[in-house]
Amino acid sequence: MENQNRINNKKSFIVYQASAGSGKTYTLAKEYIRLCLMYFPQDKFIYRKILAITFTNKAVNEMKERILLFLELLAANKHPNLLEELSENIEKSDISARAKEILHLIHHDYSHFSIYTIDSLFQRIVQSFAIDLKIPLNHQLELDSDALMSQIVDLILSKLGYDEDITQAILNFSFSNIEDEKNWHIERELAKIGKEIYKETAISHLTKLETLQFCDFDAIVKQINAKIAIIENKITESAQNACYAIMKNGVDFNDFYQGAKGIGQWFYKKSQGDFEQLSGNSYVLKAVNEDVWYSSSCKSKKMIEDIALDLKEYYFAISSNEQDYRLLQAIRKNIYPVALLNEIRRTSEVLKKTDKLIHISEANLSIFESIKNEPVPFVYERIGEQYKYLFIDEFQDTSNMQWQNILPLAVEVLSSILFGQESGKVIIFGDAKQAIYRFRGGDVSQFVTLPELVQSSENEISKEQENTLKYNYQKMFLQKNYRSKKEIVEFNNQFFDYLTENEDAQIKDIYSNSSQDVNKDNVGGAVFLSYFLKDTSKKTPSDIKCE
Repeated sequence: MENQNRINNKKSFIVYQASAGSGKTYTLAKEYIRLCLMYFPQDKFIYRKILAITFTNKAVNEMKERILLFLELLAANKHPNLLEELSENIEKSDISARAKEILHLIHHDYSHFSIYTIDSLFQRIVQSFAIDLKIPLNHQLELDSDALMSQIVDLILSKLGYDEDITQAILNFSFSNIEDEKNWHIERELAKIGKEIYKETAISHLTKLETLQFCDFDAIVKQINAKIAIIENKITESAQNACYAIMKNGVDFNDFYQGAKGIGQWFYKKSQGDFEQLSGNSYVLKAVNEDVWYSSSCKSKKMIEDIALDLKEYYFAISSNEQDYRLLQAIRKNIYPVALLNEIRRTSEVLKKTDKLIHISEANLSIFESIKNEPVPFVYERIGEQYKYLFIDEFQDTSNMQWQNILPLAVEVLSSILFGQESGKVIIFGDAKQAIYRFRGGDVSQFVTLPELVQSSENEISKEQENTLKYNYQKMFLQKNYRSKKEIVEFNNQFFDYLTENEDAQIKDIYSNSSQDVNKDNVGGAVFLSYFLKDTSKKTPSDIKCE
């Protein structure tokens, strides 16, 4: 594995598969520092040309602290392992002096130490290109969806008793929740469904609802109710015919296999308007599929055999309606939430115009719409000239739109030339096992399929972008766990092997190469922490590779 983890200097799109505790942040910080050292002193401010992106403020702070700490340790010659790894490209005697000077420059030029959350990066773009993106200059970008949704829900509830349509819709929604034994707290439930308007996957569908009014949803409910009634009548009629045949032949409902749980009682319940289990339980299925109609002690065997074929026909006449019946019920159940979601979206638009607000998800959409058909998008022209290196952390949590918005910058970086020596670099870190942002649109398949793109490649620009990624691509694995004991590592390996054993090929691909090796010392995290707690001059760590 060690020889697989050597970067090919001719490749500039490096993708690390890095599981928990495998030294991801160590590697990121090392590669960041390597770039700074390589171009010193030709370009003392090379750090200004490096952009690093992650997902949370905590991760941003950790990344910054790790880079600064390693520079400090290198300056003081107190990190022998890192010094050894960096000396592959730079003389050891130069590293300490360069690290000291770079640390000094970053401390006095901290605003150009460009490590951001992905949301804050898009916020900068929106603020810089508001006119181009057709966003009001004096807009206020809202990152907190909970706070914004609370305002929207308050505005809608303020119309209760005054707006008849909204009042009736909220009542229907509340009654539906009560019937389903859901939370009766209406503000909380409205806020919950309202968050759908900020999801990338919902935007195109919500746009189709813009022209619908409450009366349109009422008409849809009436149509659905009419279709449900037709199906229920068919079910009831078939069940009554089956019951008539059973009684006509002098058979008791309990004479069938498993008695009260069998097909006789099942037909009777359907004839009385019970529309649960339209395909029947296991005993009903055993009768129609295996011809197990009666028990060995039954006294009506011949009479049941005489009507068995007819009962099968009645059964299939009932069960064939199940899919349509359940679908219509599900649609009816969600009509009022959808109607209110439409109203939430309208109220959101009013609030945004009044208070000049824009949510970060809408800002992402604005960027996407502006750059999707441009080979070198104008919103990245200035940024593309500034940044020559791009680091992306936690890539498994990136949504389709976020990656689409970053992709032009990544391709521009890969196409750039610095000092005539090499192209820029894009270095990505991710781990499929740690994908936790699916509720926000995170798509782990994007990480697994790299360098190919998940989105359609019919577009010529997308094809060119994909070709650039493929040409520069190299995959790396960080598989040694420096954090956990042997028993934990082995348990995790076996656990994920077990989970994916019977899954389809796509799922297996996501978790392939995800097993970890054990670090024999098992001291990574503990040793790193000691640098914060004790005098580093007394420490001689053999390895400080931990996340």
